[in-house]
Amino acid sequence: MPNRSSDYYKFDLTFKGDLVENSVDAFDLANTILAVSQALNQISSIKYESISGKVKINVNAFSEGSFVSEILIYIEQGKDLIAPLFPILNTGYNVGKEILSSLKVFLDVRQMLKGKPPVKVEHNNNGVTIHGDNNNIFVTHNDFRVIQDKTVSRNMAKSVQPLLEDDSEIKQVLITEKGKEIASISKENAKYLLEDESFQTIDNFKIKGFVTKIDTKTSNGFLNLGDIKTGKRISFSFPQNLPKEKLHILIWSLESKIRIYLHGQAVMDYEGNPRSVDITDIRQDEDLFR
Repeated sequence: MPNRSSDYYKFDLTFKGDLVENSVDAFDLANTILAVSQALNQISSIKYESISGKVKINVNAFSEGSFVSEILIYIEQGKDLIAPLFPILNTGYNVGKEILSSLKVFLDVRQMLKGKPPVKVEHNNNGVTIHGDNNNIFVTHNDFRVIQDKTVSRNMAKSVQPLLEDDSEIKQVLITEKGKEIASISKENAKYLLEDESFQTIDNFKIKGFVTKIDTKTSNGFLNLGDIKTGKRISFSFPQNLPKEKLHILIWSLESKIRIYLHGQAVMDYEGNPRSVDITDIRQDEDLFR
């Protein structure tokens, strides 16, 4: 644990509504706190890769009769955390503040889009502008990675489940620092945090590239879409009962750096680019898909 006030960033996660005795399932609240903590942990790994595993998140349990949970973010000290990092990272307080700021950006973008895909996404050297129907939000490149990250999205979808239950007395989940509101999720807006695959998933998708990694134990791998050094990589998965001749094509592509064609269901990002593919077929010739 941190030993100085400047070593950590502290905020409160508050459940608000018509709370009466036995009206709120403690299991639901615990799951929400856990899901938010896991989302924050993933954000820390995106924003602070150089100290991955050193950013820690501690949760203090609810005090009796309270629906406020205190969360601390700090940097774990150790001999392997070298001093030159500190001029950049400054303090655990600033690191924690930045991590929570990224979560707020995620929430702002999701609630602006209201469950729809962006109208337009514009990149420049300074960051990314995400356009909704009637508004837009400018985010940094790292925050754009956070917005599109599946782990962050999945955990934030879990975090709002108590808000979506018909009989729940919870009306709002509020994030505050020293009593000041940082972000909030209302019962009405909670649905916008659910993972909506209707615009992110495409069936019967075809893509060309060469395999850069394959794990036959987990049935996963990576496909490079362009240049061998700079081309974009996407992940793919294949069924464990994939025919041997199809598996050999994957291995052949990996060993010989030969481009092949994957056919399956693709998950797309906010810009309509493929993020991952669940393979249903593998071919060497595009014409065979027609």
